[in-house]
Amino acid sequence: MSDSLKGAWTRLYHNLILNERRVISEVPQEYQEGVQALLDKDKEKEEQEGS
Repeated sequence: MSDSLKGAWTRLYHNLILNERRVISEVPQEYQEGVQALLDKDKEKEEQEGS
């Protein structure tokens, strides 16, 4: 699978978690690491804006 396609799927699952209140365990195994990284990045951004 091409990197750009995998990136697109990762962002799609990330958006599902944020917007549809899905959980990481619903994401296919191969995308969980990338999705978790995006979620961590969001959390850091929120913490920086909050302080």
